[in-house]
Amino acid sequence: MLNTDLREIGLDPQYSYLIIIDGNDPECHTTSRADTSAFNYTYNGVIYAMRYMYVYPGDDEADPEFSQASSVNLLTSSVENIINNCLNTAISAVISAISAPLGTVSSICGLSIDAFGASSASTLDLYGGTNWSRVYTQVYDIYEQSWMYGSSVEYVIATSKIEGQYYSRTLNKYVSVPDDEESTTTYSSNYNNFTWRKNTAVQRYLAGLPCMKDTTGHVYYKYGGSTKITHYEFF
Repeated sequence: MLNTDLREIGLDPQYSYLIIIDGNDPECHTTSRADTSAFNYTYNGVIYAMRYMYVYPGDDEADPEFSQASSVNLLTSSVENIINNCLNTAISAVISAISAPLGTVSSICGLSIDAFGASSASTLDLYGGTNWSRVYTQVYDIYEQSWMYGSSVEYVIATSKIEGQYYSRTLNKYVSVPDDEESTTTYSSNYNNFTWRKNTAVQRYLAGLPCMKDTTGHVYYKYGGSTKITHYEFF
């Protein structure tokens, strides 16, 4: 139905994906074909039919490379000063050498040392969730009568939260850490460069080369200066 080979971009049929076809372009709004959503783009005097194909992780059966989640324990002791140091330590997501502060443990979970019982055996776990979404620029091949992949850009969303339990002095029982989260979105370098998207797509198509991917790279969740969670982008 999409008139394109999803295997060329590594989509695995055992997983689910959300795919959206978009024939609108901010720099060109004409439709080149009556039977599909597309736009015209002129490169070196030749008109090409093009479209964008968005690929998102689908649902609970999403590709584990597109959508990754991990957790790690942050507390090595229930001693009060250890808990206090943990609460004051900063969490950040590092993507392509760009550090995006997500806040301290205390600001993410909304707790201070005053909430903890003096000798409580508390747990604080850092969770990191990462999902990538890609946009492919396709060129229509009139001879093959199919859409060919030329270039892709993407963005990644890194989400962090703290889960656990602690002894509440005021309630005299163990309660759950408030379920708050922080996230940051990072775009690949050419995400908003539509000229790069289209020029690169045509160039790769004419040369018979594979799709040129503009990626964000791996995502590292850091606790203070130490990397606790790493999600690799190998797709």
